[in-house]
Amino acid sequence: MTSVASNLPAQPLSSSVGSLAAIGVEEELSDEALREDMIRKHFTSRIAELNTKLQEVDSKAAYNYAECRALHKQLVHSSAIRSKGIQELQAADETIKQLQDELTTTSNNYTKQLSAMSDHLCEVNDKLLKQTDELEGLRKSKGKRWGK
Repeated sequence: MTSVASNLPAQPLSSSVGSLAAIGVEEELSDEALREDMIRKHFTSRIAELNTKLQEVDSKAAYNYAECRALHKQLVHSSAIRSKGIQELQAADETIKQLQDELTTTSNNYTKQLSAMSDHLCEVNDKLLKQTDELEGLRKSKGKRWGK
């Protein structure tokens, strides 16, 4: 900025009008300088305020970014654990189905065996009764022959 004071002569003006004009110019200069200084201070403080807010926002953004990364890692880890759990659950379900099939087969086999053994026992019991009846019959007939 060009200073108006540099355009003025260095010697004081002798006339009263001239001295008033010089005072007016100096007042204009001081008002202008004061105004510039106030504007400079205002924008300097505004810049400082905005820089402070920018630093706050930057730190919040860095914090949020770090938190998002941590949450993403946790999500990936949880997904892996979930996937592993699903696989284990499927394997356990398959094992349960196999064991249930085995239990059903074993139960059916035992039922068949018990039924076969019961039938066999009934047959043996019937044979035993027949033989007992025949023995009784033979004893009676033997007793009649011998005269008893």
